[in-house]
This record gives sequence, structure tokens and C-alpha cells, in this order.
Amino acid sequence: LVAVLGLIFFVANAVVAKVPVLYYPAKTGIKELQPNKFPGKGAKYIWLVQFYKQNCRKCYAMKSAFTRAMATIKKDKLAKGVIRLGAFDCSSKKANKEVCAAHRAFDGLPFPHIKLIAGGVTYDFSAPQTTATSLLQFAYEHAKLPFQQKKPKANKKPPAPSSSSKTTTKSKKCRKKEGIY
Repeated sequence: LVAVLGLIFFVANAVVAKVPVLYYPAKTGIKELQPNKFPGKGAKYIWLVQFYKQNCRKCYAMKSAFTRAMATIKKDKLAKGVIRLGAFDCSSKKANKEVCAAHRAFDGLPFPHIKLIAGGVTYDFSAPQTTATSLLQFAYEHAKLPFQQKKPKANKKPPAPSSSSKTTTKSKKCRKKEGIY
């Protein structure tokens, strides 16, 4: 019985190990790039690629900015047909490490690396802060598209006037039994 359970556990782990784990969920629209399908000279789109490692905390923290940038591109009809976002894992296979080294994203340098690939030419992303806005400005600049940062919506209703013209402030004394300290 123990041998049968051990065999079932082994087979279950083998099946689970073959399922690829995506860094970004499919619904984000960010493509998980592979060495055999990596954008090169004949690429149809301009690619903004995040080179990451699975155990990198900064890479994980950048996921939200990259996801927000993709959401903005999805809404922009001009950019949607020109710019794509992708992610590439530099921590797994030998073939992946070779692609990372070819794009100067290797172990000696801190991760994540953001590169823009346009027509086979790689451009390094460098900005004081990595935000969705800075990623978009970089991509739009290389795509020669106008970038307009959306302004926050203004509050349409003016604040309601107070019911009394006189404002009074009463200070409460601390009372231990009331829970105010």
C-alpha cells in the first residue's frame, strides 16, 4: 500500500512539474517569451521586454507597473497595433540564459532589466523610477507615437457648505474608561 501511494505521489508530481508557470497571468496580455519565439529583426511589433528571475523581489514588485502599462496600451488604438509587452525568464534553462546574455541581461547586473526591441535593435530602459508612466513614455517615444498622460478626474461637485456658520471645537479630555487616550 505504501509503495502504491508513493508511486501515485511520484506520478502526480511529474505531471505538475510539466505544467509551465506563467509569470504574468494570460489576462494581462503580457506575453511570456521563449527562446525560439523571441522578437528579432523581423519582428512586426516594438517589444518592451522585462528580463526577470523567479526569485527576484524587485522583479516581482515591478509586475504592477508593467501590468498597468499594458492596460494603458490595450486602451490606446494606435499603440495597440504597434507596441507589445513581454516577459522573459533568465533563471531557468540554458537557452534562456543565452538569450539574456545576448541582450546584456545577466547575473552580474541587478534584475529586472527592461529592454525595448525594435527592428532587431535593443535599447536599454533607464529612468530614475520605474513606473507605468515612465515605461509608456519610453515605448511611445521609440514608436513615434504621441503620449498623453491622463490627468486625474477632478471632483465635479463643490464641497457642501457647513450647516452652521460658526465653527466650534471642543477638546475631549482623555478618559481611560471611554477608550480615548
